[in-house]
Amino acid sequence: MAPFVHLHVHSYYSFCRGANSLEELCATAQRLGFRALALTDTNGVYGLVRFLEIAREYDLVPLIGTEIRTDTERAVLLCKSQRGYSNLSRLLTLRHLDPHFRLAEALPAHAEDLIVLTDQPALLARWARELGTDSVYAELRPGPNRRRLLRFARQHGLRPVATNGVHFATPSDYRVHR
Repeated sequence: MAPFVHLHVHSYYSFCRGANSLEELCATAQRLGFRALALTDTNGVYGLVRFLEIAREYDLVPLIGTEIRTDTERAVLLCKSQRGYSNLSRLLTLRHLDPHFRLAEALPAHAEDLIVLTDQPALLARWARELGTDSVYAELRPGPNRRRLLRFARQHGLRPVATNGVHFATPSDYRVHR
């Protein structure tokens, strides 16, 4: 069985969302025996350079990504390569420059070498049609809609991936996150 990796993680660079520093997240991941850790701060890669340094200090494989959010859309994007990072940067630039940005429309032109996770059925159906199912995953997060989303994923030939939407490293950090 493949080792577990958190693919949806927010640091304190996700303003008003993440509670912990990059060092606290990496130290906790190492202590728990993880080999890799993703950083998917909201609408940006603000702590990326420092994350790469700290992850290596803790012998973790750093996975680069972001959670792009709009008023109505949400998806985690993870980079497979430098080309994926270039596309991620392009999408983030569009997100910040265009007040009418819609991820549903923007992603297909910039999806090369990106892994896409979302729990929104309309986005999953659209991107499965437009991008194929190799890099689009149904993100199963804790909550009441998991079973429904899993059925939807199976009906549309999409693979599910379980995530937690990590916003704090330890239970004692929850108060900061709230």
